[in-house]
Amino acid sequence: MLTQKIIGTEYKKIKYHGQVKFLIFECNNCHNNFSKMESYCKKQLKIHQHACCFCSPACRDQYFRKQSAAQGTPKGNSHKKETSLFGWINKLLR
Repeated sequence: MLTQKIIGTEYKKIKYHGQVKFLIFECNNCHNNFSKMESYCKKQLKIHQHACCFCSPACRDQYFRKQSAAQGTPKGNSHKKETSLFGWINKLLR
């Protein structure tokens, strides 16, 4: 399950803006720490609730690939249609 793990905050000096507050998050996939500007995070969270869960788009894609691979395909006998040429001809002759 995706969670936004806020570890802490820090202030960084940014040119033309002075001291800006950054939130420090932990990535859900690689568990590395990354920081994003607080005002940017608030804006992103209004758009999507899991906006700040990953450190990069590549990490996000890797997480969802792992999740879909873990689900796998349903196992069991499924009815297979006759798709061969002879099966098709057999349907026509019925």
